Amino acid sequence: MALLGESASTWWLGGIVVGSLLIRLLALVVALRGTVPAERPAIIRALGELFRFAPRRKTR
Repeated sequence: MALLGESASTWWLGGIVVGSLLIRLLALVVALRGTVPAERPAIIRALGELFRFAPRRKTR
């Protein structure tokens, strides 16, 4: 079913991208909750490296 000229696969892919961003944001919030402010930059860098090197799906 096309909605506003978009194909279903486009909506599905958009949902994956948004879901991935929400998971990363949730991980950041959980990691920063209850931490000392001086430790936060190191935690943010570590999470950035974790998600940067995480396996990704290959696109066509």
